Amino acid sequence: MTWPRILALLLALVTVIAIVYRTPILSGFSHTTGHELDGIIATSLIEHWWNVFQGEAHWSTVNYFAPYTQTLGYNDGYLLFGVIHSIFRLFGADPFLAAELALWGLRAIGFIAFWGLAHRALNLPFWAALAGAILFTLSSSVYLQSQHVQLISISLAPLMAWWLINAWIQFYQDENLKGYTYAISAILLYAVWLLSSFYMAWFFALFCLILISATSAIAWPTVKSTLIQSVKPRWRKRLIILAIIGAVAVLPFLWIYLPKVRETGGHAFWSALTFMLTPGDLLNIGEQNLAWGWLFAHWKAFLDLNPENNHELLVGFPPVFLIGVLIISDWLLLRHRGQYPLWSSLALACLISLLLIIRIGDTTLWWFIWEVVPGASGLRVVARYAIFLVFPLCLLWCFTLSHIARYYSAALYLPLVAWLGVEQITLNINAEVPRKAYLQDMLRAPAPPSQCEQFFVINRRESDQHISIETLFGSLYPHNIAAMLFSEWWNMRTINGFSTFNPPTWNFAYLPEGTYRYRVRNYAAHHGITTGLCSFDLSTLAWNTAPFSRSEINRIIAINADEPPITEHLDIKLTRSEVHSTVENQWRFSVAIENQGSIPLHVQQAHSINLGIQLLDKQGNVVNPDFKRVPLVSLLEDEEIEITIDLPMQSVKGHQIKITLVQEGVSWLDDQAPPLYLFFPPQ
Repeated sequence: MTWPRILALLLALVTVIAIVYRTPILSGFSHTTGHELDGIIATSLIEHWWNVFQGEAHWSTVNYFAPYTQTLGYNDGYLLFGVIHSIFRLFGADPFLAAELALWGLRAIGFIAFWGLAHRALNLPFWAALAGAILFTLSSSVYLQSQHVQLISISLAPLMAWWLINAWIQFYQDENLKGYTYAISAILLYAVWLLSSFYMAWFFALFCLILISATSAIAWPTVKSTLIQSVKPRWRKRLIILAIIGAVAVLPFLWIYLPKVRETGGHAFWSALTFMLTPGDLLNIGEQNLAWGWLFAHWKAFLDLNPENNHELLVGFPPVFLIGVLIISDWLLLRHRGQYPLWSSLALACLISLLLIIRIGDTTLWWFIWEVVPGASGLRVVARYAIFLVFPLCLLWCFTLSHIARYYSAALYLPLVAWLGVEQITLNINAEVPRKAYLQDMLRAPAPPSQCEQFFVINRRESDQHISIETLFGSLYPHNIAAMLFSEWWNMRTINGFSTFNPPTWNFAYLPEGTYRYRVRNYAAHHGITTGLCSFDLSTLAWNTAPFSRSEINRIIAINADEPPITEHLDIKLTRSEVHSTVENQWRFSVAIENQGSIPLHVQQAHSINLGIQLLDKQGNVVNPDFKRVPLVSLLEDEEIEITIDLPMQSVKGHQIKITLVQEGVSWLDDQAPPLYLFFPPQ
């Protein structure tokens, strides 16, 4: 390749990286790529590999969710991110900057690999391949979803395809050494990919299955000939060797993830249905798109977007990009299948894939994938398949651009490429990870005391106070993800954490905040953690080496081990606060539960004890005896907790409620805890 072309390739690479990562660059890296909270999860997982490569941690067990092991299996593994990240950490970069540069490195790999696949493997012209690499890297949907940084592993797709094609070519030419080199490299890359981002690796395998099916439909004689060749001794030996290597290569992934799938059960189909696209969602590029944002904002109501519309579904394609793909697919499939069988098969696979992720009402073709393809229940946000489809769709555009330049007018080439690039650019901010604020806390925080073997966090960081704890999001994330990052920073295990899936006994949301300490205590007792558990105050950055006394933990352990005390001996006092209104038409009040007796309130038993709320009419007749349940925690003598309760205004208007304790499946405990009554007059 000539020097002008090398310079053009490098200049294009630097330019698109600067465009995609303009926000962290312009902020002076005070913020780095990723969601404000999910980005911290990603950074802590990526930092885990730095500890692994230093020999200070086991690769399969990250530092959160102590004392569970193989905790990497609760989320994406970020292995390749961690490899690149560790190189920058070795040269002194902090965890956030190193993680950011790892993303840049992956993007660069994707850019060069896409160009190599299109130009070197598929024999498309240099400039068409370069244009495709630019579109692939600028992709609107990839940018909009890069707050979930694991999805950037789509950059591995062109490299994987390039090596697979090269392996086929070399084997076909009986160059066994080169063939095995490319094939084994592809196998190892896929194994690493699985341990980095399950979504994108699984989508690659799914697309390959669809592409093989499409090729069989369009060019069956070629497929038939290939199948006949594969059973001949020469090819059979190769396939057996590669199958064995592949099986061994994926063992670490299966070892770490299969137990977690069995433990959690994966995702239900109805959950995946929520994250599928309506036909209109295919054009959902957001109101901040540089070329089409104004039009989208005006016509968004007419696109019939998913009724559960949220940021996860912002994966649509710009109009010219998508319409062009549909036109070239029609041109290939209806007129030139025989002349361009490879490209026709690719077009058909793309169209089938787009149809799979569309829902009309509750009907979707994805059900067949869910039922037939292994691993489908491991992913929930089916809309992310649209992100993967950017890769084959950009390949189709490479073919289209080369065809336009060759057979029609070269004058159309540059303006069309320029427009395709512009309509991929969106003004949304995708760099929200507060690097500067976190680094200040991490550097100010004292090292863990020597007697601390694991820790839990209390309160929240000062810079997280803007996140309302009254929301589910604010209740689950800020303190848990801060614990995750600090645990990797100190290379010390924490019982906190939050992930795609959580362990069976995880119970560390702050709501209701008044019970948090007791839930931590119950967790420690359940796992027999009697020593070495410290608390770390995120607001003051102070340690407490004895948040619980050993006798306190041992008493809870004894309670859990012994027969539950007779409930008739309980003496519980319930009191409540004043009722006031909150946002979203809710009534809010709190109930204080005080154990005034001489025996503990033991809730972890076969028939658990909860706070029960019955709905009564204004005459006191029971309308709904099971109106609401609030889980409790075990309380020793003289302990008191306060629980905040929200009730929809509409559901209690003109009614009374009765608040008391209930032993599930046994009886209401009105005698042991005199009930409270509240009346909500009609409005």
